Amino acid sequence: MKPFLILLLTIALLACGGGSPATTLSSGTDEETDEGLFREWTDTDSGFLLDLTGGALNSNLAYYFVEEDGSRCDCSLTFLGDETSGSYVLKQCTYRVGSSGGDPGCNSSDHTGTYERDNNRLSICDDTQDCSTYR
Repeated sequence: MKPFLILLLTIALLACGGGSPATTLSSGTDEETDEGLFREWTDTDSGFLLDLTGGALNSNLAYYFVEEDGSRCDCSLTFLGDETSGSYVLKQCTYRVGSSGGDPGCNSSDHTGTYERDNNRLSICDDTQDCSTYR
């Protein structure tokens, strides 16, 4: 029974992206390293940090952003597709009470879009085709 549990745990870890340490260690330049979709990304134009760590495909990721006046909007972000392309849904955006003088209209931030990832480059386009590139 014990070997069966170990096998089951190993399969579960591999399905969640876990694995042996050798799979996470790599050498070479950043251009050769493929870290996956769910990590930190930096907008190539604005320097905005897009933190997707802790996310998983087809699962809600607790996500927030901060407006210029300091108001924080808490949302749910879901990626539908695979590690390289698909669509996303940003929904249930609500104002974090006390983060500024008032709600800037967080619920108007709800939208959908598409994404495409090629190793260390991520392109995200919202439903109006306003696109951003991240590295």
